[in-house]
Amino acid sequence: MIDRNPAYGFKPPKTANPKRPVASHERFEALAAAADRADPTGRFGVFLALVEALGWRVSALCQLRADDVDRTAGPFAPHGRIFKRGDTDKTRVEMWVPLSKEARAALDRLPWPVRGGYLFPSPRRKGAPWRREHARDLLERCEVEAGLQSIAGGDFHPFRRKWASERKAMPTVDVMAAGGWRDSKTLLRCYQQSDPATLLTVVTQPNRLPE
Repeated sequence: MIDRNPAYGFKPPKTANPKRPVASHERFEALAAAADRADPTGRFGVFLALVEALGWRVSALCQLRADDVDRTAGPFAPHGRIFKRGDTDKTRVEMWVPLSKEARAALDRLPWPVRGGYLFPSPRRKGAPWRREHARDLLERCEVEAGLQSIAGGDFHPFRRKWASERKAMPTVDVMAAGGWRDSKTLLRCYQQSDPATLLTVVTQPNRLPE
């Protein structure tokens, strides 16, 4: 037993090149095709579709409730909208986000719970939602069914990086709002990554400045 932390005051070493893997769209499609085999209830397939469409953190998706989905079509939400609760998100971002056509179609496949019920109810704990560990276990089971190797240092975060990187050409403020980031530095440093197609565009398609 010691009376103090010997590491107190020392900054932990930083990795010069931290691993931040990004999932490919082909990987998502392979997992989506195997989702119902990994989870015969069909809920994991819907969960994957929301991961792909929204880019939210797993904890926020696991705790979605029936009341968080508004199916009413509007001028800026033709397929309805979904609510991100601040108390279920790491950065406390709270807002309505429009649904894509694919996300709405996935949600329509769910057996709808009673008012206030969770979209992804725990199979063991009555009245509770999925834990992120349960979602991760389903992902690992789905990877086996799809014949895929797990991504080192991954689980669902490579899909959040995929979501952010696919939207690099869009206004940063809107990407931050839809995905639940408060800090643009975190988005740019840890999530959006360069890729060969974008690099080629940068090098070969500049907007020439006039006199």
